[in-house]
Amino acid sequence: MVDRALVTLLGQRELFPDFVVGKNFDILHANRGAMALAVVLAHGSPPELVGLLTAFECYDGIPEARERQQPVDRQTPVLTLNIVQASLKLSFFITVATLGMPLEVALQEIKIESHFPAGYATRRFFMDS
Repeated sequence: MVDRALVTLLGQRELFPDFVVGKNFDILHANRGAMALAVVLAHGSPPELVGLLTAFECYDGIPEARERQQPVDRQTPVLTLNIVQASLKLSFFITVATLGMPLEVALQEIKIESHFPAGYATRRFFMDS
């Protein structure tokens, strides 16, 4: 019942990346937008959704990029996730939701991560893919 509801929820936002993640941030479900984002992160090769976060940590250039981080522009009300790959620039703000009052421990550990476009170019990229 809950699993079906989560899949339905992700389906309502097919255009933009949404993930259902478990206790160890393993990806349990992902929608079409999440698959498109995974392809961008994986240089166009077919994505392995399970372990995507681990793969992201090992992604070429990530450690160097962290060292070069710029101060955050505090004029915006939220922090954004910015992904730059060649001429492609994607920007998101992320919400994390949990299930209210679950009766099973396993359901307490599930989180729904929704990535909302934080700019026109990001919106266009996902609407055109």
